Amino acid sequence: MGNHGRSRFRSLVVAACLVTLGTGLAAQITREAPAGPTPPSAALDLRPLFSQQRPILDVLPEDKRRHVLDATGLTLYERTPTGWQAAQSWPVTPPAPWPRDLRGMLAFNVDAVEVFLPNLACSLSTPGRLFRCQSVPGGWDQTLIPLSVPTAGASYLAGTADGFLTLLDNERRPIARAMPGDDAARLVGGCRDEPYVLVRMDAEGGDALAVFQVRDRAMQEVAPRRPLHGRLTALWSDTMDIRTGRVVVRAADAERYDAYQITVACVR
Repeated sequence: MGNHGRSRFRSLVVAACLVTLGTGLAAQITREAPAGPTPPSAALDLRPLFSQQRPILDVLPEDKRRHVLDATGLTLYERTPTGWQAAQSWPVTPPAPWPRDLRGMLAFNVDAVEVFLPNLACSLSTPGRLFRCQSVPGGWDQTLIPLSVPTAGASYLAGTADGFLTLLDNERRPIARAMPGDDAARLVGGCRDEPYVLVRMDAEGGDALAVFQVRDRAMQEVAPRRPLHGRLTALWSDTMDIRTGRVVVRAADAERYDAYQITVACVR
């Protein structure tokens, strides 16, 4: 798919100097100029957030707390000298049996933690810890990614039923297939606070995260891939901070699930 490494280019500067010799001959002298500085690039940075044996759908981090969503409900964990301890839990009752490939997302919203699940939306008010859920037929759009870059040549990127990431116009009509894929998220970062699209890719022994930019209706890989040493089960952008996202990985031994915060760092 992409370029697994940065190409190094060396430029030759030709200095054409006419040297007048005694016989009137001219000589053209060519010399090699020193290579310029390597341009800055991007790299993925992963920070561990939380681990447990039950499948994790999403984790919202705070300084000394973690909101953890799984198929049974939402749990608030607090950091203690001996590790993370469950402080309070709120069970969730699905309006219909959960799908086999269950996805769920968390988001901060002013003074509440919002929970998004298939056909269900819940809200936890953080001051009083009041938890309410309501049925929402159709669920939520998990993969529509706004590009918001004039050079992209498209307005949105979305996962479609044919297993491709597809570019859409501002009316959300398909423009072009970008690449095979399903899990993707948009982050801003790097050396110039540019938008990037993170995409799950197959890798030896598990999955990897690849970093792309959308230019002229094409996906261009712009950073080394980051091996995850397991299978990616969730990939989300943060709704409050466009510079961070979250990824959940089922470990290669399938005995635990690890959640990480992800950023696109600047490498000079």
